[in-house]
Amino acid sequence: MLLEVGYVQKYVQSDYLMSLADLGITAEDTADQFAYNIALGSDASGVQKASFWQATPGCIQIRADLAEAYLGTTDQAALEEIFSSWDSILEAARTVNEASGGMVKLFSGYDDLKYIFLNGARSVGWYDENDVIQVDEAMVEYMEYSKVLYDEELTFNTAMWGTDWAALKDGDGTSSQAALAYCGCPWYTYWSLTETWNNNTILVDAPIQFYWGGTGLAATVGCSDTEMAAQIIRACTCDAEFMTGIYEANGDFVNNLSAIDNIVANGLKGTSTFTLYGEQSIPEFFSARGEGIDVSCVTAEDMTICETLFPAAVNAYAQGTSDLDTAIADFKASVHDTYPYLAVE
Repeated sequence: MLLEVGYVQKYVQSDYLMSLADLGITAEDTADQFAYNIALGSDASGVQKASFWQATPGCIQIRADLAEAYLGTTDQAALEEIFSSWDSILEAARTVNEASGGMVKLFSGYDDLKYIFLNGARSVGWYDENDVIQVDEAMVEYMEYSKVLYDEELTFNTAMWGTDWAALKDGDGTSSQAALAYCGCPWYTYWSLTETWNNNTILVDAPIQFYWGGTGLAATVGCSDTEMAAQIIRACTCDAEFMTGIYEANGDFVNNLSAIDNIVANGLKGTSTFTLYGEQSIPEFFSARGEGIDVSCVTAEDMTICETLFPAAVNAYAQGTSDLDTAIADFKASVHDTYPYLAVE
C-alpha cells in the first residue's frame, strides 16, 4: 500500500498492516531514516508498519529578485533573520506591501502558513486521552495571526493550490501582482515552483521546524507475497545505494541520512534542471533540517481536520464572519459531527 502522510496514522493504528519486523525488516535496516518519519509510520506501541522513501522537512522559499527589490537583500543570513519570528515576518509583510503599493505581498495568502502551524507548532493533538476535542494554543495563535494579515490586507487571501495562488508565482510586481515567498519543502521546491523561480529561489527556515507531505509504503495483513513486499520496502526506504539512485532519477530528497550524506559530499545531481539562487543546494539545505520535527500529536483523523475543518474555522475568524470563541466552538462541533466518538465539553 501507498499511504499519504495525511492519513498514514489511520492505517498504522489499525490491524490492517503487517509490522516491518514481521516482514524481516529490522531497526538496523531503518536506522538511517529520519526519526519523525519512523514515528509517523509507527503505532502507539512504537511498532513500525509504514516506511517512507521521501523526507519532507519544511522551509520558506523566497523569490530572489523580489527580495532584492522589496526587502533590500538576497543574503541568506539576512533573510533567515527576517523569517526567524512571526513578529519580524509581520513587519516584512508590511514593508513589502507598502514598498510595492500592494502589487507584491510577502505571502499569497495566510493559508500558506497552515502547515508550519499544523505540522510543526502543535504540542497536543486534536483530542485528549478521554477523547475530548481540544485546540492547541498554537492553533489559536495561527487564527489570530491570520486575522491580522487579513485585516491589514497583507496577503492576496488566496487558498493553496488555487489558480490565483499559482498565478502569483509568476507576477512581475509592477504590471502584475506577485507573491515574494511561498511555504515549501523538498518536493515542492523541485516540482512545483515555476521557471520564474529557477536560479531565483532562496531557501530559509520557518520560525518553527515542520514537515509537509510524504508517502509511506506498507504491506497489508494477508499479503500474498511477503518476500516481494519486503524486498520493495527495504530497497525503496532502507537501502542507501538504491535510494541514491532514486534521487539521481527524479531528484527526491530521500529518507536516508547515509544516502543524503553521500549525495551532498559528492555533489551528485538528479535529472531536475531546477537550481537555487547563488551557492545554495537543495539536498545540502535540507540535509541539516528535519531532525527536530515533532509528530507526537498526529492522529488518525488529522487529514480531514487539518485540511478541511480547521481551515474553515480560520477563515471564519480571519474574515470576520465569526468571533474567535464562536469559530472555535463551531470547529469543535464540526469535528464531533464528523467523528461522533470525539466529545465536546
